[in-house]
Amino acid sequence: MTQRSDNDLDLLDLSDAGRGLVLSAAIRERVRPSQLMADWLDRTGNQVTDTALAEALDVTLSLGALIGSGAERPEGGELPLQLRQQVLATAELSEVHAALLRNEPRTRTRTESCFADLITGKRPDASAMGRGDLLALATAAKWAEGVNGAVQIDADDVTRRIANQDFVERVGGADLSLFVGREALLTALHRLWQMKDRPTVLIEGPGGIGKSLAVARFFQVLLTDSDAATRPDAILHLDFDLPNMQRATAFDMTIEIVRQLALRWSPNPASGLQGLLRALGGRGGFVGADSTRSFSSHSVETRDYRSRETPSEVLEEALGLFGARRRPPLRLILFADSFERAEVLDEVAATNVARIVNVLRAAGVDLMVIYAARAYVQPARLSKGARPSRQSVKRFTQGEAVDYLVGKAHQRGIDLTRKAAARANQVIKGWPLGLRIAVSMLDSTPDSFDPADWLEQIGKGDRSVQATLYERLLSRINDDNLRRLAKPGLLVRRITPEVIGQVLAKPCGLPAETDAADLMVKAEREGQLFWRDSADPGALWHRQDLREIMLPVLRLDVPKTVARDIHDAAVAYYSTKTDDISRAEELYHRLCRGDARTEVGLRWRASAGQRLVGSLGELPAPAAAMVRLLLGGGRSDTAGGLEELRAVAQNRLSDGVTDLADLFAQAGFTESLDTPLGDVHALSLTRQGRFDELLEGAERIPAADNVPAPIKARIAISAAGVSEGQSDLNRALVFWRLAQRLSKGLFPMEQLTVRLALARVPRKIGRGTQARHFHVRAACDLLEDEARAVFSQRVTRLEAVAELSEVLQPVRGWQERIDPSVRGLLLNLFRELRPMFPSAMESRARLEELARILGIPSGDVHQPSDIDSLMFHSFNNTDPDLHGRALAALRSEVDAAFAAAVGRGPDDLPDSDAAPQLMY
Repeated sequence: MTQRSDNDLDLLDLSDAGRGLVLSAAIRERVRPSQLMADWLDRTGNQVTDTALAEALDVTLSLGALIGSGAERPEGGELPLQLRQQVLATAELSEVHAALLRNEPRTRTRTESCFADLITGKRPDASAMGRGDLLALATAAKWAEGVNGAVQIDADDVTRRIANQDFVERVGGADLSLFVGREALLTALHRLWQMKDRPTVLIEGPGGIGKSLAVARFFQVLLTDSDAATRPDAILHLDFDLPNMQRATAFDMTIEIVRQLALRWSPNPASGLQGLLRALGGRGGFVGADSTRSFSSHSVETRDYRSRETPSEVLEEALGLFGARRRPPLRLILFADSFERAEVLDEVAATNVARIVNVLRAAGVDLMVIYAARAYVQPARLSKGARPSRQSVKRFTQGEAVDYLVGKAHQRGIDLTRKAAARANQVIKGWPLGLRIAVSMLDSTPDSFDPADWLEQIGKGDRSVQATLYERLLSRINDDNLRRLAKPGLLVRRITPEVIGQVLAKPCGLPAETDAADLMVKAEREGQLFWRDSADPGALWHRQDLREIMLPVLRLDVPKTVARDIHDAAVAYYSTKTDDISRAEELYHRLCRGDARTEVGLRWRASAGQRLVGSLGELPAPAAAMVRLLLGGGRSDTAGGLEELRAVAQNRLSDGVTDLADLFAQAGFTESLDTPLGDVHALSLTRQGRFDELLEGAERIPAADNVPAPIKARIAISAAGVSEGQSDLNRALVFWRLAQRLSKGLFPMEQLTVRLALARVPRKIGRGTQARHFHVRAACDLLEDEARAVFSQRVTRLEAVAELSEVLQPVRGWQERIDPSVRGLLLNLFRELRPMFPSAMESRARLEELARILGIPSGDVHQPSDIDSLMFHSFNNTDPDLHGRALAALRSEVDAAFAAAVGRGPDDLPDSDAAPQLMY
């Protein structure tokens, strides 16, 4: 054996014993030479010769010397990369295989497992990997360089993916791996990115709702797209959560953009951008790390060094350097995050963003501009006077939240039932950050997971989800006194200097010398907890969306005596005033502290009481019921009273709240199907996943004497939808027919839903052609009458286009029997189906299924938008086969929606024929 001075071991000079030892070291991330020797002796036993033993000892000593001083530490040491590569490239592939077999899979590190995959011919899917797996793959790829027969990975591509992952995690935070849905927003962003003259995008929603996270997911998808033409050349991120960015000058923002172009988006250090950055006085790092620490200094250095240059000239020079080796035009995205902070704190900083946007566009950049904020002060200023694309981010529905919790549990190997997930979301109420915290609490092993314990942690025991969410929000408040004011001061809705001094100062523990007016200024600058009502100048109002999630925590954390002191002081303060706003606040605090109805009634004023409508969910159930009664609603034997309760219930259900006990109590009914509110209970059972209870009760409902016919029809509709989602089509047809028989009192849109179902289900079963044609014609008539309402309801829009568009083809005389205006209406409805296939947003299998239905190779489809483009061609085609395939794809989406409603995925659906046969 020859040991060379350049950290080299020559396998050609070694016998089998020495080669085996060296290869065992080369395929492991860290090794202890003495342990390698011991393992070798265990394998060879007494069969070893003196010569082989001597060589093995020599190799062991050489490995120790080459690894260095850490070779015999408990964790071992690393073989130098150059030596590792040379050893592996010299060995036969069969020898490397044999060495891998000696390294048991259960003991392998991530890098070792990646290397084993490359050696055995498995090509890893880098697009599905997180940062840790990408780092392991990058290392394994270097090991495998030169190994004959191993899968070769482009190391530059892996490095780019790691950099992209680092970037999107800076934008979206560590919770990016727990991204929640937002398919509609992502689809809208992708569609806007593909437009030529795209509008400015304004994303708005309350704090903690997931705006930055959704945008980060959009960036992640773009940056990992296999089509280089789809990827932007750079994404510029201005994060106004950073204090220095909130008051950044035009030079500050310009230098930050130069820094990002130079250090994040330019692989070539010699591009000239880094020289420009040094000349500007900028330092290394990104926004969000340590780059902003130099803002105060580099602004001065810029003025000293380039006093005659404007930010526009600097930016134009940077764009010229950055675009020198790229095909024009440059494609950039500018993302201004937490923009409300700039608008609130420094109007000049907010204006500077618009100036930078103008410079980028004037330089010929193909630019997409995205703002994210809780709200916008002057939205028109951000969109050059043109109409912006406004995207609202809201809480998740019950179904979306349940799907998310169940899916994330499944990824961890935990079998979480939909019922348990629904109960958890009754506490979380669809709040994305709360959902992510709930997932982080799934820290048990699959065998030890106890759903009862998990649910208790979420809402019954130490209310961890709400408390963590609340503390996260409070931790972002900079001023100590303002933090004290937030807890327990959130118990009041309205803040003024007088309210601070006379109501909150003592219970909040504010120092005697606190300047209430100054605290008001600081509160408005924070922009997290307060907003201004134009009808109430001089006051700040706690944000309603945050109060909804914080109040349950405060009621647990704040001592009852302290809460009572605040309510008493507020009543005393407001009772001396006569305006409606003050009277409303007095009534609010009386209701919170539990005043009797007679006491509240003496102070009641209808105009003031109307201001309490938005806060009914914050009040104790008896107090909320009292307000409804005083406003003319609540329990009543009249249909009007029940309709109000029904509307309130449906609003709650749409927000993911399934606890309706107080509403049934106000109406004087039990929570069951056989009551005049049975349709509401049916919806609640569906949202909770209690399908068997719904179906069994619905079968008995025709005999219920005290249930009005329209209510029976709506219960039947709920039961039919569940049955169809479960693929029990015969049972579904029975319920749909029951709904039709009782449909006289239904609204027209409900009647349309039933007619569409009675056309759809017989087609799927394959019978009743004549009756089906009747329902198609009846649905077309209703569609024409209710066109405006159908355009506003996506689900009905999809069902109508999918089931009725067969009339667009000259088959069996449809054109003679259907009014031409209906055909035009269907074409317009089809154009509004965006996204067409929500079920394919996160499912490659679903994409491939749709490709198969459309008769195209699955390899030609990479994302849902590819399917959308094909659909426009096929749907509008006069070829009956192409049109039929498009129709079959839409019908499969309807089926997927029904399946998703009962917790079944696309893989659970029955297989459709390769060449779909449509039943006309």
